[in-house]
Amino acid sequence: MWRWLLCAALASCADVNPCPESAPNLVKVFVGGAEFVAYRDGDGPWQTPRVDGDQYNLCVAHDYVVVAACTYSGGAFEVNQYASTVGICRDYPTTVATTVTVSGDMVQPGEVWIGPFFGALLPTPGPWSFHVPVPPGTHALVASSDFNGVANGRVAIRRDQVIEGDTTEPVIDLDVEGTATSHVGLTITNGLADETLSTSTFLAIDEWAQISSTSSTVAHVVPAELLLPTDQQNVDVGAVATIGRASFRRGVDAIFTGETSFTLLDRLPETALHDDGRGASLPALPDGSAHAFLNVTGGGGSTIATASSGWLDAHATLEVTFDASAPGYDPAWVVGPSSRFFSRRLEVVVNTEADRYDTHVDILNQ
Repeated sequence: MWRWLLCAALASCADVNPCPESAPNLVKVFVGGAEFVAYRDGDGPWQTPRVDGDQYNLCVAHDYVVVAACTYSGGAFEVNQYASTVGICRDYPTTVATTVTVSGDMVQPGEVWIGPFFGALLPTPGPWSFHVPVPPGTHALVASSDFNGVANGRVAIRRDQVIEGDTTEPVIDLDVEGTATSHVGLTITNGLADETLSTSTFLAIDEWAQISSTSSTVAHVVPAELLLPTDQQNVDVGAVATIGRASFRRGVDAIFTGETSFTLLDRLPETALHDDGRGASLPALPDGSAHAFLNVTGGGGSTIATASSGWLDAHATLEVTFDASAPGYDPAWVVGPSSRFFSRRLEVVVNTEADRYDTHVDILNQ
């Protein structure tokens, strides 16, 4: 399990900075059960980070690469490599709080979201029962029947549900308490003839909940009368094609305020992926903050290499390469063409200056 806490040795991140002036930025890495952790500062030699309780401390000047490996029974392994530049604190927890169960019945088929979890019955006709694990606290319950291309989907929101223990919700009947979703036609630019377009809508109150999915360019959204100023709704446009392998492109309006035009980024070619599974060649990246992810799996193992736009710029490269050269790195932690079920996936994510981001593409080779 992985949690990266990346800091520039700010007082809010660390009371004491153990790093020298030559590499003054402290990067904290939390890796549960790691078999191996190493890092390099810029193009310098590989180093072993200092262990500080349940975390690893890395001292870096500006850009760095850290690699960590976890092993499991039966020879399975997972290796994560992260190449970036020092930035503000970002914390990604991996543990899930103790949960209680929220149960209930819904008349229509659809989904019920409570906090970060959901129950779903699709597409079997209702009524149906849900049992959702939820961390104790105050949550919103969001129920929707707008899936699988239904023409008359509805949505209901029960706000400020105080959940302290196992509980049963009153029956959800969207014909009674629900409101019809609003339909918004979208204009998609740079779509290709061999792609199937689709939309998905998500709503964030205290956590994200999916509201709808369509196999068209008409988005089904929560009507304005149900929303509060603190709510956030986004619309996701997907373009899927099979071009010998799988290709996926997505554009997301991160804060949907009625924008109806989406421009998809160019599709990555299959040739972007190196045959040996150790790297990928990116196209010229569009303006914005980009991250590239290379995920290679096979033989019970996986290697994930992530490169940020800052790291790519610092090294003047459009190559994402998995580096297994650190001293002490086990050669068995490598996935290649001879691995069973060998597959490669390359994804580029671009965050623009506007409240919107695009995921470039996933390419999967098997």
